[in-house]
Amino acid sequence: MPLDPNAVTGASAEALVTTRLLSFSVNVARPVIDSDRIDLIAFNVDDAQVALAPVQVKGSTGQRYQFQRDLFDTPEISLVLVWYAMTATPRFFVFGCLADVEAALGGSVGSPSWLNDGSYSMTPRGAPARLPQERIRLMTPHENRWDRILNKIGVAVPIPAVAGP
Repeated sequence: MPLDPNAVTGASAEALVTTRLLSFSVNVARPVIDSDRIDLIAFNVDDAQVALAPVQVKGSTGQRYQFQRDLFDTPEISLVLVWYAMTATPRFFVFGCLADVEAALGGSVGSPSWLNDGSYSMTPRGAPARLPQERIRLMTPHENRWDRILNKIGVAVPIPAVAGP
C-alpha cells in the first residue's frame, strides 16, 4: 500500500526540525501518543534542571500560510512551518508566541476569519505553490528564528540577521 503523501511530508518536516534542533545540541523527544498540538518536545538538562519546550510542526511541499490561534493556548508552545520539506533546501519559519504569528499575518490580523474563528490560511495556486511577495515579506523575519525555541529551554544562540526589504 502506498504511503499517504501528506503523512510523508509531515514526517519529513518533523525529522528536519529534529535534525536542526540536534545541531544546536538540544535533545528532542516525540510524544508516544499523538496529540493535535505537540509533535516534538525540545528539552535541555543542565545542573539537574530540566527545561521543556513543546513544538508543533507543519510541513508543506511548497509555501504554507496557515495559522490557528488556539494552538498558543498550549503553554510555551512554538510553531515551526517548514516550506519545501521534500527538497534539499527546506525553509524554516519559527513562531515562539501568538504575537509572532500576528506579525506574520500583518493586516490580516483584522480579518473576520482571524477575529471570529481564530484561523487564517491562504492557499497558493499552481505548482509549486507560491505566495504573493507581500506574504513572503511578512514571513521573512521569522525565518530560522530557532532562538524562539532555544531560549525557552536555556540554550543561548545568536539571533540570525534578517535581510532588509
